[in-house]
Amino acid sequence: MNAIQTTSGAGAKAAQLKAWADSKGSAVKDSLFETGRKVIGRAIRFTPHQGGKKAMEDVVARDVRRAIRPITPEAFFSPRLRALAEARDLEGLNEAIAQTPKRLVGARVDGKVIAIKEVRPFSPWMHRRARDSKGRVSGGMSRRLGAATLDGDAVEKYVQKKKRNVGMGRAGWAPAMTGLQGSVSAYIRRHQGQGAFEDKSRDPVRAFVRSRNFSPWAGDGEEAKRVIGGAMRSGGRDIAEGITRRMRGRLAIAMKGVTK
Repeated sequence: MNAIQTTSGAGAKAAQLKAWADSKGSAVKDSLFETGRKVIGRAIRFTPHQGGKKAMEDVVARDVRRAIRPITPEAFFSPRLRALAEARDLEGLNEAIAQTPKRLVGARVDGKVIAIKEVRPFSPWMHRRARDSKGRVSGGMSRRLGAATLDGDAVEKYVQKKKRNVGMGRAGWAPAMTGLQGSVSAYIRRHQGQGAFEDKSRDPVRAFVRSRNFSPWAGDGEEAKRVIGGAMRSGGRDIAEGITRRMRGRLAIAMKGVTK
């Protein structure tokens, strides 16, 4: 099973974490949980797609419709193409598209003029073939493929199915966030079993907490490593800056006492 994991408190991070805990006058466990929530919170935010549930659903719908445009016969500018589309003669329609001047192959979709190179029955494969390494469908890919379908209802059903997957990648971090006494949104929490959390924060020798994300998104190793790497780096900066602020604060208090 593919998985990506992050561990706080191990290796070189341990000394920094211990210094941070000492600067706050708190236990290592409390500091582990505090920094862990920040790291996992950022991992959740950085895991595609950006934004909340509605924004991610909109991205899903846009990408599917970029991969294969749902159209109606009336969308075609050419009367000949329109008639073939109305008859659902896809073989004849695609032959005619290949023989028709490009300026007449266009169609109007959602108020925009698009170029059409082929019309196919809808298949999820058409979405999969158009996705890049990050799972997105670019506008450039949409124009290169020029794919359209008359199966608008099938596209809509597929969009709704894909929308139900929104939050699954982020759900891989949910057990850690709740285990660290944080919370996650309901649309993330609904995807059970996408991750795991290990709490060894009370270990007297090697205290640590570990999160494992084995959602389908984590199977893209490079993207997942980039996300968690960014979250870990920003968490480390927070710790270092926190130590610096507290040390400065203590120095200011000490100097105030001396000058009185």
